[in-house]
Amino acid sequence: MQQPRKWWVGLPILAGIIYFAADSLTREIEIHIARRAALELAHVQGALDGANVVAEGRDIAVSGVALSEDGRDQALLGVGKLDGVRAALDRTKLVGLAQPFVLTLQRNGSRVTLEGNMPVNGERDRLRAELASLRLEVLDHTSYANGAPSVFLDLARFASQRLAEMDPGVATLTDDAISLQGDARPDADLEKLVASAKSPPTGARVDRLDIKPPRVSPYIWSASRKGEMIALEGFIPTGEARARILSSAAGKAAGAAVSDATRIGSGAPQGDFIGAIDVALDKLGKLASGKVALSDAGLTIEGEGRQNVVAATLEADIKAHLPEGFALAKFSVSDGPPSPFSFSASLRNGALTLSGYAPDSGAIEDIRAAARSRIGGGAVTDTLAQAAGAPRNFAQAITASLPTLARLASGELVVSDTSVTLSGQAPFEGAIADIRKRLAAALPQGYASNVELGARTLGTQLQSGESQIAINALLAKSPFSFAGQETSLSDPGAATLDGLAQILLRSADVNFDIVGHLGGTGIEEVIREVAKRRAQAVIDRLVDLGVDAGRLTAVGVATEGPNGHAIEIVAK
Repeated sequence: MQQPRKWWVGLPILAGIIYFAADSLTREIEIHIARRAALELAHVQGALDGANVVAEGRDIAVSGVALSEDGRDQALLGVGKLDGVRAALDRTKLVGLAQPFVLTLQRNGSRVTLEGNMPVNGERDRLRAELASLRLEVLDHTSYANGAPSVFLDLARFASQRLAEMDPGVATLTDDAISLQGDARPDADLEKLVASAKSPPTGARVDRLDIKPPRVSPYIWSASRKGEMIALEGFIPTGEARARILSSAAGKAAGAAVSDATRIGSGAPQGDFIGAIDVALDKLGKLASGKVALSDAGLTIEGEGRQNVVAATLEADIKAHLPEGFALAKFSVSDGPPSPFSFSASLRNGALTLSGYAPDSGAIEDIRAAARSRIGGGAVTDTLAQAAGAPRNFAQAITASLPTLARLASGELVVSDTSVTLSGQAPFEGAIADIRKRLAAALPQGYASNVELGARTLGTQLQSGESQIAINALLAKSPFSFAGQETSLSDPGAATLDGLAQILLRSADVNFDIVGHLGGTGIEEVIREVAKRRAQAVIDRLVDLGVDAGRLTAVGVATEGPNGHAIEIVAK
C-alpha cells in the first residue's frame, strides 16, 4: 500500500538540526577568535591591565584598565585586524589620576601586603622584585593610577628596606612623603634603624616616624671579659640606660677596654634592671676572665677569679646586693690565685701545722708525706688548699725546706712566692750557721732564703759518764743512716747530729772516738776504710756545728752482727 507523500512533516526536525549545528559551530568560531584576540593583546606590552576579551559573534569586546590612550588604541587596532574579526569593541576604562597618590606597604611576619595606587610605568614589577630580594612574600591589592611623583620608586624601595627590619610594620607613601610605624625586629639595631628612617631619598620627606623597640623574650643582657677587653651584648631598655651601663662598665673594668654591641629592646623584667646590671658588672671586675648574663630576672656568672678572690665570698656578696625581684640563677666561679702564693708550716711542742696553698693535689700529698717523715712521731695537721698561680717548683721548695724546720726546737717556715723564711729557735748557737747554709743549698733555682733564728742555751756541762749515757740514748732512738756502701749521711741524720753536737758541746773536757761499723764480705782493709770514712762524715758535720775537731777521732771497724752498719760514739 503506497503512503501519502507528507514530506513537510520532517521540516521542523530538520530545521532544529540545522539550528543547533549552526549554534555549535558559532560557539567554536567565537572561542577560536577570542583566543587569537587574547594572544594579540598579550603582545602589546603595557597597554592594558587585567585585559579580558569576549567574542560576540564576529565582534571582540575588549575590557580592562587602559594604561594609556595610545596603548589602548594600538591594542584595539591589532585585535580588529585579526582574520574573522569584524570589529574590536572598546569596553576598557582609562587609568585615572590619583590625588593624593597613596601606597601602603604592611608587613606581618614574612608577608607584605600592598594596597593603594601603583604607577603604570612598570614600577610594580620592580617593587615586587625589591621585596622578594629581602625575602618577603608579596600580596598585591594595588590598582594602577596616574599622578605618582618622580621619587616614587626610590621612596618605595626605601620603605621596603626599612620594613625588612620591622615586624609588624606599616609604611604609607603619600605623594612624596612617607610615614613609618611599627616594631623593630629583635635582630635589628633600633637606633640605626631610626637614624636611617630619618634620611629618605632626595626629593622625599618623612611625615611621621613611630618605630618602637622590639619585644624581646627572654630578655637577655651579657658582659664578658677576655684579657683586657670587656664586651657588652644583648638588650637594654633605653639609650639613657646604655649611657649609665657604659659608664659603670668603664669604672669597673680594672683597666680593660669596653666594647658595646647592645641594642634597645622592650620587655625588660620588672624591677631595677639597671641596678642588677651594675651588680653584675661589679662582680665581673673581680674576674680575670668570665661572663655575667641576665636572662629576664636571673643572673648567671661564670669564670675565674682575680688574685685573692674567694668564690664563696663573691657568691654571698652577689646574693646580698641583687635588687629585689632578681636572683642568682647560676654561679660557677673558681677561686682566684692567691697573691702572694704562700705556704706556712708551724712547729710547736713537737706538733706540725701546715696551711696555705699548693699547686695541685699531688703536691699536697708530697708535702704531707715530707712533713710526716721529718716530724717523727709528732702530730701533723693541715688546712692546705689547691690553687692556681704557684711559682715554678713551689712544692719542691717546701719539701726541701722542711728538714731545716725539723731541726728547730720551735719555729715557722713561710714560703711566699719565691721567698723562703725560716724563723724560730735553733737547738744551740752553732746550728744556726749550718741551718742557714743548708737551707740555701737545698732550694730550687730562683728561690731566696731568709733565716731569722735565735738559740737555746746549752745547759750545764756533762762529765764523761753522763755524756756516754746521753749519747747512747740518742743513738738508740735516732741512729745514723747510710745508703748501701755510701759514706754520705742521709737527710734524717741532721736532727740526730744536732742532738749529738749539743751533748759534745756540753762535754768540753771529754774527747770522743767516732766509730764506724761496717759488715759484709770483701777485703777487710777496704771495709774498715769505708767505715772510717762514714765516721769522718759524722765528724765533718759535727765540726760544722761548732764541735772542736781536735776532740774527735774517726775509727773504722769491720763488724759482723747487729752493729754492721752503725755509728758508735765512745767517750774517752
